[in-house]
Amino acid sequence: MLESFIIILSIAIVVFVVYKVFELIRNRHFRLYNNRIESYLLDNGLKLIKTIQPAKEDWIKSPFEKPPAIKVSLVQIRVLGIMIDPSDTEFKIIIASDKNDDKIKIWMKIETIIMARTKIEFKKEL
Repeated sequence: MLESFIIILSIAIVVFVVYKVFELIRNRHFRLYNNRIESYLLDNGLKLIKTIQPAKEDWIKSPFEKPPAIKVSLVQIRVLGIMIDPSDTEFKIIIASDKNDDKIKIWMKIETIIMARTKIEFKKEL
């Protein structure tokens, strides 16, 4: 009885961890976050023009600290032969217009961490 309980519990833990890893991969590589962007812009009375990835010169006016060029991690997860970092931060620049058709740059920071909800933060460019 106890042995079968331990086996079932072990299988449940493995299934949960595998599910969380695949959820992390989906959030990091396949999710576009268009709904979050649209709702943020709608709440602030803005209209989307386009979304771009930040270039080197964009970091001068960034409201966020520039991530290091090389990231060192003590823990890495291997899924189907692919190494996955347990945490990742991605940045996007949203170019929008207000009611006066003035262009506004808004930075979007997306933090994905295994076993945690994805954190999204918006800040206007400095």
